[in-house]
Amino acid sequence: MSLGQWLAQLMSSLQDPQKVARFQQLCGVEAPVSCTAAAAADPREDEKAEAHLAGESRRRERQPGASGGPPPPGSDRNQCPAKLGDGGAPNGVRNGRATEVGPASPRRAGLLRRNSLTGEEGQLAHVSNWPLHYLFCFGTELGNELFYILFFPFWIWNLDALVGRRLVVIWVLVMYLGQCTKDIIRWPRPASPPVVKLEVFYNSEYSMPSTHAMSGTAIPISMILLTYGRWQYPLTYGLILIPCWCSLVCISRIYMGMHSILDVIAGFLYTILILVIFYPFVDVIDNFNQTHRYAPLIIIGLHLALGIFSFTLDTWSTSRGDTAEILGSGAGIACGSHFTYKMGLLLDPPLDILPLARHPISMTLFGKAILRIFIGMFFVLVVRDMMKRITIPLACKIFSIPCDDIRKARQHMEVELPYRYITYGMIFATLGCTPDMEKIEEQFANLDIVKRSSETKEPTYLLGIDTSKTVQTEKGSLVAVLCSNGSIRIYDKERLNVVREFRGCPGLNGVKFANSHDSVYSSCTDGTVKCWDARLASGKPVQLFKGYPSNIFISFDISSNDHVICAGTEKVDDDALLVFWDARINSQDLSTTKEPLGAYSETHSDDITQVCFHPSNPNMVVSGSTDGLVNVFDISADNEDDALVTTCNSVSSVSFIGWSGKDYKQIYCMTHDEGFCWWDLNHLDTDEPITCLNIPDVREVINVKEGILDYLIGGLYHEKTDKLFVVGGTNTGIIHIMSCMTSGLVHVTSLQGGHAATVRSFCWNMQDDSLLTGGEDAQLLLWKPGAVEKTFTKKDSMKIASSVYQRVRVHSNDSYKRRKKQ
Repeated sequence: MSLGQWLAQLMSSLQDPQKVARFQQLCGVEAPVSCTAAAAADPREDEKAEAHLAGESRRRERQPGASGGPPPPGSDRNQCPAKLGDGGAPNGVRNGRATEVGPASPRRAGLLRRNSLTGEEGQLAHVSNWPLHYLFCFGTELGNELFYILFFPFWIWNLDALVGRRLVVIWVLVMYLGQCTKDIIRWPRPASPPVVKLEVFYNSEYSMPSTHAMSGTAIPISMILLTYGRWQYPLTYGLILIPCWCSLVCISRIYMGMHSILDVIAGFLYTILILVIFYPFVDVIDNFNQTHRYAPLIIIGLHLALGIFSFTLDTWSTSRGDTAEILGSGAGIACGSHFTYKMGLLLDPPLDILPLARHPISMTLFGKAILRIFIGMFFVLVVRDMMKRITIPLACKIFSIPCDDIRKARQHMEVELPYRYITYGMIFATLGCTPDMEKIEEQFANLDIVKRSSETKEPTYLLGIDTSKTVQTEKGSLVAVLCSNGSIRIYDKERLNVVREFRGCPGLNGVKFANSHDSVYSSCTDGTVKCWDARLASGKPVQLFKGYPSNIFISFDISSNDHVICAGTEKVDDDALLVFWDARINSQDLSTTKEPLGAYSETHSDDITQVCFHPSNPNMVVSGSTDGLVNVFDISADNEDDALVTTCNSVSSVSFIGWSGKDYKQIYCMTHDEGFCWWDLNHLDTDEPITCLNIPDVREVINVKEGILDYLIGGLYHEKTDKLFVVGGTNTGIIHIMSCMTSGLVHVTSLQGGHAATVRSFCWNMQDDSLLTGGEDAQLLLWKPGAVEKTFTKKDSMKIASSVYQRVRVHSNDSYKRRKKQ
């Protein structure tokens, strides 16, 4: 016997319906005696019944004008004739007659699923092993619509949106290829009898390969491939899950009488082949779906083209509706993820903090997960019902099909296809576009220490932090830290070791990287703003911006386009100035020292403690002073009076200012006695008040879960979620993060176990969702969501006294006496 003959014989043996029947009997499933006896008495009766039913189906579904040629797609919608010689019945017709009830009334095998288009139900059968029956019913549900509509949302809403999206991509690819292959091979379902059909929901489809087996193989394998290395768990768990899941789904299809052994084996091997070929491209596909400008048009067009192609492979059956459902789901989730990404609501954790740590399961975490599913499923079902009510009547009206009976109307391709494609496209688009409103709060709550800075010879307070913003240093970002000994240290962000240090400049205030290059700026009490090149080991400034005589600079900032530097001075001789310089390098003037362009002198009456340029508009700058005033300027104006846009009064000495809101049309400030003010500049030209929130002392109104609030450090605006957060802390090193709303401040989370003394500075990086903190314990800490600390050395409290006078804030538990504006 040749190898080809042996393989043909093996395939014929594995396709034998008698093997399926014997397996069912082994599991305790038997057909009623009356049905078996009737079939044995006259086997031709089944063939006659099938031919009659097939003929009725053809006559019922044939359309006018179809005679005299091959039927077009959509004719014989419920009829998919099987290939001759396979010994099976035509697809779309129940094999055998299991409708006669014998003397011993058999018990129906559970709550079997009906075919929603034909109304068919499973056969009556004797089931003696009910635990095994329910186990296989559960296994077959792992490949049905109810499972998919719960499983994918659960992943996206509760576990990992990236893994959920990519699972959908793989599922769509595998299921589409499986459905198309069925329509090309056209093998019928196992004949009944001898097989007992416990389920007939997919009986009108072809059999080879088993798409349940394909789905049951693709999902667990892909789930492990996508999560292992991304999440921390033993690989043993995955190696146990894959065979258990796969074998349960595959065997359940044989138990249900829907597939032969060969169908299941072919489905398993076919899936492995698809994963080997296409899995390496899943990352590319997902990134394209999110980032490409024309991704939605390409996605919708491609899925429609694939659907039209699959519809030409064979005459109409319910598999066409399943294919449309699969393609609609894939297009919907892809478009939804694209729009979510563009809106900044898709917050995938950065790759450099992998693997992610598993969070301990608590009642709160479990309750939130269940609540999300219930709320999400409510909206999904609302969308499904709404789209069903719209698409089916609309399709019936367009194609002139009676819609009195929805079941009969859906048996027409022109109705079922638009209904499935549009409805499930909208459902999965809703799924992809639904942002987790607690996502950013959870990110903060899940912040863990990745790295601690290495010890230095001279411990100092860390008074200011900023990170490099240039693309060239993204993989090895630099961090500039202002120290209380008058030095600026440059750290490697990933290792937090000191790369170089600029010393010998006592009286520095603030530290800032340029936006387009790796220059580091700091203002100085000697009346200059200094600039160093962070890439050079030389400790000398590469540029020096000199002020006017007697200027003592205590604050500064550089515009978003790096063209203008603005610095604020102490009050000297009744003058407090905002001084401006041109920061651009002129090729014709290679001088390292620059003189001021001019100054504003009439808008502040005391020390200017804060200067902050608009994040995107280089002409807008806001300043804060110990006189309590917060002034907004448009420096494109010709003079100071015209440049002043508005003045806000915090009624206390300003310690921190920043921009927030959509298009950064809001400003906020903190005061030295821990007050908080928030203003909306959109209301300047309206009758509405510009004050959104004014809290004289945050310590008196905020309720933090861990301890108390001793001081405020600053604020951060999360652009992706359009939320403002306030950062504070305790004298023991605990960091509190609070969400800012017009109704007040709400405590979000507390970061503990990091610092051992007062935290002086922080820097939030929007690109990788990381947080850098520094304080009086001389530690620089890097925090990221779900990270695990890569070093295990933790410093004890290193709170030290600064030997050099610095303009640092003083924190206490008692509020300062407020100065009233005269």
